[in-house]
Amino acid sequence: MGENFQQLWSRTAASNNTADNSINWSEGQLPSTVNDSARSMMAALAKYRDDINGSITTTGSANAYVLASTTTYTNLLTGLVVGFKANFTNTSAASLNLDGLGAKALRMFSASGDVALVTGNIVQNGHYVARYDIAANGGAGGWVVLNPTWSDINGPLTITSSSANALVVGPAGNTNPTLQVDASTASAATGIKIKSASAGAGVAVSVVSSATNENLTIDAKGAGTITIAGTSAGLVTIAQAVSISGTLAVTGAMSLNNSIAITSSNANALAVGRNGATNPTLQVDPSSANSATGIAIKSGVAGANVSLTTISSAVNESLIINAKGSGAILIGNVSTGGVSISNATQITSSSANALAVGLNGQSNPALQVDASIASVATGIKITANQGGSGVAINAISNATNESLTIGAKGTGVVNFTSDINWTGAAWSTYTPTITTGSGTITTLGTVTGRYKQLGKVVVLQLVIPITTNGTGAGDVRATVPVAIQQRNYGTGKDVGVSSKQLNVIANPATTLIQITNYDNTYPGANGAQLEATVVYEA
Repeated sequence: MGENFQQLWSRTAASNNTADNSINWSEGQLPSTVNDSARSMMAALAKYRDDINGSITTTGSANAYVLASTTTYTNLLTGLVVGFKANFTNTSAASLNLDGLGAKALRMFSASGDVALVTGNIVQNGHYVARYDIAANGGAGGWVVLNPTWSDINGPLTITSSSANALVVGPAGNTNPTLQVDASTASAATGIKIKSASAGAGVAVSVVSSATNENLTIDAKGAGTITIAGTSAGLVTIAQAVSISGTLAVTGAMSLNNSIAITSSNANALAVGRNGATNPTLQVDPSSANSATGIAIKSGVAGANVSLTTISSAVNESLIINAKGSGAILIGNVSTGGVSISNATQITSSSANALAVGLNGQSNPALQVDASIASVATGIKITANQGGSGVAINAISNATNESLTIGAKGTGVVNFTSDINWTGAAWSTYTPTITTGSGTITTLGTVTGRYKQLGKVVVLQLVIPITTNGTGAGDVRATVPVAIQQRNYGTGKDVGVSSKQLNVIANPATTLIQITNYDNTYPGANGAQLEATVVYEA
């Protein structure tokens, strides 16, 4: 196979005599072969240009991309680079089959190495560059996508869905997720709101509904335990009436056939237990001066519950339930029924587990609220709407702008199973300093630079108008807004004079963007306008 300099040409000049069977640069060659060899070199460069500039559209479907190059490669070697325009958007892990050489996984790099693509990393009509690496995909070989598409959420996020998995967050997606929002109920119009406050003022979780009154149900799974203040040493304050559906068991026999009144200001006015007032099972303490509060336990017919309420001469009176020391307060820990709290509940805590909901409490909880950061004043708000209008999760903060971060654990991924409507922040702008490999450009027009940083990925666009080139030569160089960590390549075009394709290199050695023509010649000229794009690792 000839005219293939990606795989056949050598960087050692003496090895290129007959490296490519369409090009003859051997010693003593016939004069008549010179023009043929030169034309073949031009053809090889043109094929390479078209193979990497994204002008070829893939075929295929169902996350299996197919690409036919102009070079027609016969094997896959590390370093082979292709560019393509995608004919569809991927919905999960995907593969690329180049020139019928077999489907190889498309991969991208994360902090832990190359990983499979997730939904939307390749979008229809998007232009992508991929480099083959035989060591990728655990040594099975794969195409590393150098510029995958990322989702950037810097503002409010609205998810419109009637799915039971309208929002799922977890290392395995909707399989045992850490957080799941189910909007599948017909005409769903309820949800929860999480609101933060200043440090020490707690985070509030409340019901959102179009109705005047709405219940909030918190369930463990199966016979699992619902624990409130299971790890904190503070109080649990329930400001309104509480209804507990379940069984109340009292150990020990006591029979009262009539009312009983105990008049006492003793700390052990009533003490019930195996050892009396020593570690009693029940203790009533009216020893506070002017004591005028208490509790009322009211029974009902079978199945109508038992009520526990505060007694007071005041209009409003709190009911405080405390464990001892750092002991936990458990509600519904042996019953299999639900725990119903009819009004707003406030948890005041600066703990990393201010709220932990799960089968094992704060050990791998299904939901955890961490309010341990000093002067914490942020949180999230979940807002439901009428059926089909989705549930919104928003950042709450006393600042004007606040980010909302959703993260999986370790190398786990965050999966979105529905379309995402989002409004991202505007691209950042900066004014790059322009130099050349040698010499100096006499006059530049208005040079502009804009970039978008997504984690460690920086997408950079440059517009460099050259009015008078002067002595500039070699390559055109531009400073960057974010330091370059890893060498990477981009593309561009002179839209002012030559219309030539540009090679764009993000070079960590020089900490600069270096631009040449596609044939490595100097791109500058009077009237040239170089427009370049590159993606690199910060």
